[in-house]
Amino acid sequence: KKVKEKTFISTGVYLLNAALSADMLKGGVSTSRITAFAGESGSGKSYLCYSVARHAQADGYSIIYIDTEMSIELGDLTNHKIDITPEKFRLIRSNKVEDVNILLTQLINELKEQKLAGFELPKLMIILDSVGQMASNKEIDDLLKNNIKVDFTKSKALGSLFRSINSDLGFLEIPFLATNHSYLTMDMYPVEKLKGGNGLLYSASVIGFMSK
Repeated sequence: KKVKEKTFISTGVYLLNAALSADMLKGGVSTSRITAFAGESGSGKSYLCYSVARHAQADGYSIIYIDTEMSIELGDLTNHKIDITPEKFRLIRSNKVEDVNILLTQLINELKEQKLAGFELPKLMIILDSVGQMASNKEIDDLLKNNIKVDFTKSKALGSLFRSINSDLGFLEIPFLATNHSYLTMDMYPVEKLKGGNGLLYSASVIGFMSK
């Protein structure tokens, strides 16, 4: 059986391409796995997402961009040379873990059915910016009841989300890029961790911590 050649989408940064795929010129974000950029707030994660989206469109991909921070305006994306016409770019604003989980599960299941039925799928890339800004239903309910509690359901939901879609993304050849905020623990020897738990860490093909 012929082994399929791995393909990538450029990040626009040669050194980052090399770090992600060991190929400076033709490498970058995997076209069939989850890739994650993690780092401090303001370290340029969203900017890298815009760059990847632009290069993906140049390779024929349409983009589904999930904005959980409610910080993106379509008009601003043209400054990054991103084509925002409906057939090339769809912006979804949602910060609920459960809503995003349902959206992605339904979308991927529908695409799987189409592919198994013999239909040729359009080239599609999904970008989730960012994981750390999502809230769970329980977290919101607790706040409405004036209860400040540690929410363990969010971490479990995120882990379930990425584990469940990981293999299907490979089957459908859908590149998935996610960002997340990182923070340092307050220990004597601080450790950098991901906001919202490490569910994404165990599913992503690559993860890197970026500093300002």
